[in-house]
Amino acid sequence: MGGRITDVEGIPGNPRMVDVATASGGLFKTTNGGATWTPIFDHEATISIGAIAVDPHNPDVVWLGAGEANARNSVSFGDGVYRTLDGGKNWRNLGLKDTRHISRIVINPLNTNIAYVAALGHNTGTNERRRARLRRHGHGRDESQHSLRHDVEVRAPALALHLRQR
Repeated sequence: MGGRITDVEGIPGNPRMVDVATASGGLFKTTNGGATWTPIFDHEATISIGAIAVDPHNPDVVWLGAGEANARNSVSFGDGVYRTLDGGKNWRNLGLKDTRHISRIVINPLNTNIAYVAALGHNTGTNERRRARLRRHGHGRDESQHSLRHDVEVRAPALALHLRQR
């Protein structure tokens, strides 16, 4: 079943540039305010998307959570977190492949190599990958760590980031 929009990200300062993610049809970008749309996530293992996040300092850097997070009877699953550094020409799967359904990605605006991922996990049943996760990338390492209590029943349907200046 296609036609469901799962996420929309605009670019601050450029209202003509928008990325739109779909539940089972991929990711599309417009640079002309919607007059034309270009698919930019067509050559990966999945086309189901639950969440996207655009780097607030560089619109060519996009994080993508594969697998729609609308828990329903007909749902498409994904295979982890992806990131592009070149506006969607090349994508890298960064892991969390067994989360299947990612509901939200929030990029740390103070360090955009850190993103927080809310994962529903498998649509039915328990799953070790079900919870909010922290992803760090950069300096030659990729890390993943749990940020909620460790329980296979915990789901993370939403995520908010509140930063305090010290």
